[in-house]
Amino acid sequence: MSSLKKVKPGDPLVIPAVVYNTFVDAARDYLDRRNDQAQEAHPAARHSGIVLVRNDLDPPQPAERFWVLGIDGPVISPSDNLEEFSNRVVLSGAVPWISTYRDRFVVLLEPVATGGIW
Repeated sequence: MSSLKKVKPGDPLVIPAVVYNTFVDAARDYLDRRNDQAQEAHPAARHSGIVLVRNDLDPPQPAERFWVLGIDGPVISPSDNLEEFSNRVVLSGAVPWISTYRDRFVVLLEPVATGGIW
């Protein structure tokens, strides 16, 4: 884009609409990727055995790296939103009571804040 030129302090700032809109699109894309739970920032991949987990501990508390959480099911079920469920499954992590979560648990690779997802 040839209209992307730097200005010096004191120069008048004239931003063509196409340039401004490009900046807005880039900023939106950045924010979407930063806030998107399934983007590359999280090492989740369907075939890797790594999944996204939301910290839903009760009582609420941060979860430390290597903690074990019980899998309480998906945060968004297929009946809630099939497209979202199909694109990125996020599991709800709970206190791992053996009687409730036998064979349904995760080990955290990173600390997760209360209500946070990793």
